[in-house]
Amino acid sequence: ERSKPLRALADRTLGTVTRAAEAMRAQAVAGKERVPRVERDEALRRVLGLSSWDAAAELREKRKALEETVLASAAHKKVVAAHDSLVTVHNDVLDSFKQAVLDAPWVTPLTVDSAVKLPTLDELLTQSWCVGSDGLVAQYIRAHPSGPSPPSAPDAPEAAQPPSALLALAAKPTQETTAPSGASAFESEYGLCRLCPEFSSFYGVRVYICKRPVPALA
Repeated sequence: ERSKPLRALADRTLGTVTRAAEAMRAQAVAGKERVPRVERDEALRRVLGLSSWDAAAELREKRKALEETVLASAAHKKVVAAHDSLVTVHNDVLDSFKQAVLDAPWVTPLTVDSAVKLPTLDELLTQSWCVGSDGLVAQYIRAHPSGPSPPSAPDAPEAAQPPSALLALAAKPTQETTAPSGASAFESEYGLCRLCPEFSSFYGVRVYICKRPVPALA
C-alpha cells in the first residue's frame, strides 16, 4: 500500500518527461528550429526540478545557435551573393567612368565646340564654366588671378568670341603663356584637373580645367 503513492508519482514524472520528449520530437519533425543539446538537457532538468540553470549561458547558446542558423541559411547566402554582385557591378561602372575621364581629350580654345559660348574673364573668375561634354565626361574651366591686377574685364569678351580670337591664337602658336606647357594632371574633388596652358594664354591668367563624369552619372 505504501508503494502506491510512490508509483503514482513515478508514473506522473515519467508521463511529464515523455510528453516533453514527444513535444521536442514533434518540433524537430515539423522542421522548426533545432534545439541545442544543452538546451534540451536543461529543459528536462527544469521539468524534473532536479537542478537550476545558468540563464546567461543559455542566452549565449541560443544566440550562437541563431547566428549559425542565419549564416547557414539559403536566404542569407542569397543576400551575400546579391551584395557581392552589386559591389562588382558598381566597381566596374566606376572603373569605366575613370577610364572615360582619362581617355577624353582635353578641351582647348581651338577644339571647343562652336555651340559653346566661352565666358568673359569676370565670369570665369567667379564660377566654373562647362566648355564641353560628350555625354559621359564634362569639362569645366575656372580662372584664378595670377596677381593683384588681372587683365581688365572689357578685353575679355572680345578675346572670348570666336572665330577671330581663335584664329589669332592659332596664328601665334609660340606666344607667351602663363601656364607651363604640358602641365601635369592631378586628382581633386572636382575630378581630374590640370593647369591649362591654352586657356591660360587665351585669357591671360592662370586657368584650370577639370574633367569629370557628367552630373547625371557622377
